[in-house]
Amino acid sequence: MDLRHRTRKNLAFGLTLLAIVLAGTALRLYDLGGHSVDLDESATWDVIRQPTLGAMLDSVADYGQAPFSFVITYAITQVFGESEIPLRLSSALAGILSIPAVYLVGRRLFGYAEGLMAAGLTAALWQPLYYSQYARPYSWSLLLSALAAYYWLGLLADVRAGRPMQRRSAALYVAFGLAAIYNHYLAALMQAWQAPALLAAILAERGALRQRAKEWVALYFGYALGFLPWLPTFLSQMGDPSQHEWIREPTPGDFTELLAWAFTDATYRLRNLPEALLLGALLMFVALAVALMRGLLARRRGATARRPSGEFVLVFWLAAPTLLLYWVSHTIKPLWVPRYLIFLMPAFALLAARGLGGLPWSRRYPRLAGQILLALAGAGLVGYFAWDVVVQRHYYSQRDTEHTREVVQIIETFREFAPDALSVVCGHSRQYEYYTVRLGRPDVTDLRACGGREFRGLDARLDEAGTQTFILSQLHWRIGEQTIAGLEDRYCLVDRARFPDGGVWLFTGRDDDACPNP
Repeated sequence: MDLRHRTRKNLAFGLTLLAIVLAGTALRLYDLGGHSVDLDESATWDVIRQPTLGAMLDSVADYGQAPFSFVITYAITQVFGESEIPLRLSSALAGILSIPAVYLVGRRLFGYAEGLMAAGLTAALWQPLYYSQYARPYSWSLLLSALAAYYWLGLLADVRAGRPMQRRSAALYVAFGLAAIYNHYLAALMQAWQAPALLAAILAERGALRQRAKEWVALYFGYALGFLPWLPTFLSQMGDPSQHEWIREPTPGDFTELLAWAFTDATYRLRNLPEALLLGALLMFVALAVALMRGLLARRRGATARRPSGEFVLVFWLAAPTLLLYWVSHTIKPLWVPRYLIFLMPAFALLAARGLGGLPWSRRYPRLAGQILLALAGAGLVGYFAWDVVVQRHYYSQRDTEHTREVVQIIETFREFAPDALSVVCGHSRQYEYYTVRLGRPDVTDLRACGGREFRGLDARLDEAGTQTFILSQLHWRIGEQTIAGLEDRYCLVDRARFPDGGVWLFTGRDDDACPNP
């Protein structure tokens, strides 16, 4: 290939990547502040609203979280305020940078074509997009783990080539890997398989074994030393039985549902997926299987006897963390939540891209024709998922599941109608406070009640407040239908507003003039 042709080809790849990044940026910045802050995002706000950085870090520790993303969000909100866009801007930036980061990993593993297709999938798939517009650490977990994996692959290549590990790659691997762990503790599951895999490569090469082993020890000693300052906080958090008590133990079916989660918006609902989305998940599953089979067959023929294929590395990337987390969740503490494993997304995207790029039909035509067909197939695959997310699944109109802003607005509207009404909430106060106290408006949390027993003292509270009227609302938590029916029997329902994951009811006494049906 002459220099001019190579330059044109590199320019084409560069412009394609730029187009993918710009499209992904548009998807992530569009309507960034449009949907309401939910319970978890209100926890982020509760952390970053502390007056000093030290107080903020103390709050992070109290919430059982790692500090990295909160520090960045804290810095952004100090400049731009605490509204929805600044609160989520950190995640959006990480999501945008994740697109070229996945491309780099794909290019290093397989080549330009797979890197571009994987970048396109990262830009278009629901989960990377959703968590790029969500004020929690998950988007950063994807980015930092992908960058650490990129430099780890460079170290692996050095070992395979019999070269000393490049100091720059080693330093950046430790830096990004540590940042990933400081962002979310479960990112350490990546190092849990990368460390033995790199050691196995060193032992397999045998050349300069002592020197390579010293480099390996120095590498992971850097991880241990870097995490040491936060270790007491981490141990204290893990010893708190109240942390993560809501997480259930996983079942074998969760492995299948993790695949569905990776390529759809579904969590724990595989059997309810629409047909079009099932078809997309099936296509990805076939691509994963073809890629894995091709790698295993190549190894069986001895073509890569001393060097595991890229597919083999990606299978480890997917299998090792999930199996380790499954084991931990059954033996130590349940921690299995699909979004905690978002650092697996590059491996899902890359295996799918590799499966599509390696299908036989791409090699049965002249080189240029095959490349054009592969480019069209990749564009079609990415376009399908972008269409499915934005159009078919109505991402921008249906992602808001808790409608916090709307619930608070209706409470305030009901209070204009009945200024003396008692506000009874079934939810966490900080979620309401984001749209009240933060904006300098009166708090709407007078009493917290969700279950039937908690409502038994309601009459006494109403008498104490000197009113017959109360506003009942729910956010994130649930009031049982039987409890609602009981309240409607005891009191007069004046008005109500229901949302998929929230609701507001206005009740008054049966003998009140405002009661439409005494």
